[in-house]
Amino acid sequence: MRARPLGRTSIQVGTPGFGAAPVGNVHRPVGDDQARATLDAAWDAGVRYYDTAPHWNPTRHPRDPT
Repeated sequence: MRARPLGRTSIQVGTPGFGAAPVGNVHRPVGDDQARATLDAAWDAGVRYYDTAPHWNPTRHPRDPT
C-alpha cells in the first residue's frame, strides 16, 4: 500500500482508504453481519485508513484545502 500525508499533518495514511459511512446506515440499513463482512474484506485487502465522516461539506470539493 502507498501512503500519503493526512491533510497538512505529518501523519501518514494508506491509500486507498475506505469510506465507511455506508456501513453505519447513512444511506440505507446495513445489517451487522454485512457490515462486519465488508470491513473484514477491506482489512484483508490491506486497507488501514477508514473514513467514518457521514458527509463531505456540500459547498466544498473534498480536495479543497481551505
